[in-house]
Amino acid sequence: MTRTEVHGFIEDVGPVGRLAAALGTPDSLIALHEFPDGEVLPTVPTCDGDTILFYRSLHHMTERLLPLLLTADAYRRAGASRVVLVAPYLGYLRQDAVFRPGQSLSRDVMGRLIGGAFDRVVTAQAHLHRTSSLTKVFGVRGDSLPVAAALASIATDEPRPLVVGPDVESGPWVREAA
Repeated sequence: MTRTEVHGFIEDVGPVGRLAAALGTPDSLIALHEFPDGEVLPTVPTCDGDTILFYRSLHHMTERLLPLLLTADAYRRAGASRVVLVAPYLGYLRQDAVFRPGQSLSRDVMGRLIGGAFDRVVTAQAHLHRTSSLTKVFGVRGDSLPVAAALASIATDEPRPLVVGPDVESGPWVREAA
């Protein structure tokens, strides 16, 4: 029988527990050993045939990416049948076009790395301004969940809420939440 569990690193104990409770599934925290030279080694439990929902916010993606990829590999070696990344924030998707000669296309680089490691990617309101879907970015099923309604419900608790975005491209989300 296939089980589904929510896993994450110890530093994400709160969100991992809340997600597991909301889904009615067990959760597990993964230790990430750091060697003196800065290399990291995740160790995951045996999970033969299980579907693992691995929670990891990917803000500060530069420092979080390699541990994420190593953990996905560890789950495969431990026998997981499916490994799903649940990332409320995905960095490097904003660079979805080459704006000046000599720049990389980070959206495509992240797509290859993350799509090659996971069976599915779930995130909140991904930067998809010139891209039609996360599935096209990652090459595996990708879900970008809308957040405007949740933001609007939080803002109604304020007497005079103000909704702003970080850039022009966030305008449609800001208008929807407002």
